[in-house]
Amino acid sequence: MSDGMNRVLSEARRDWGTEGERRVDWDAVDERLFARIDQARRAERSSLAPARGRTWTGVVVGLASVAVAALLAGAVHDRRSLELERAARSRPQGA
Repeated sequence: MSDGMNRVLSEARRDWGTEGERRVDWDAVDERLFARIDQARRAERSSLAPARGRTWTGVVVGLASVAVAALLAGAVHDRRSLELERAARSRPQGA
């Protein structure tokens, strides 16, 4: 670079941003920044964690359906076994 350009850049760097920096309340900036970070973390955790109500509802519905299926299967099985026993009893022994 030319000497003139280097001189302009060094002057600009010396004064660049110093006026705005004096007026910045860095404590307020930090407070707002960390509040946003905490909010983002909470939102991420809530999106990844399953809803407790939905999980338990699914478990209860699943168990209830298995129990109903077991009762129906047991009832069907019991009827058939009773029908075979009745048929065996109603037949004469010599026939």
